[in-house]
Amino acid sequence: MSSPDPPISVAVVRREAEAAVAATSLRVVADEVGISAMSVRAFILAANQPQQRTLRKFNAWYARRAAVRRTEGMEDARAALIVLAGLYPEADRPRVLRNLVDRMGREFHESRMPPPPWLAELAAEFGQGTG
Repeated sequence: MSSPDPPISVAVVRREAEAAVAATSLRVVADEVGISAMSVRAFILAANQPQQRTLRKFNAWYARRAAVRRTEGMEDARAALIVLAGLYPEADRPRVLRNLVDRMGREFHESRMPPPPWLAELAAEFGQGTG
């Protein structure tokens, strides 16, 4: 794996941030993300490449929003997994991501449920097969 933190699509997170601002305000989204309103505005407008710290905050915010709306998309799953793996030391994150995806595959199998189509894609992305 080339990087310990696989990217959540910045375009996807930007669209979510733009929609959230349209539904509420810059200040509300800034408070939710934990950055300034001007930083949210710059992120949405793609005024510059976001700093890693800002991107991590947006990724965590995106994952929290995804959990509330309970979607089944791969971007949401990737975001949640990356946020969880971020709790571990950087050197351990690739292994943690592989183990989380592997465990999800086994849980679907044990529950006699078909895994969502994106699980195999994430397993390949993170470097292994599923359950």
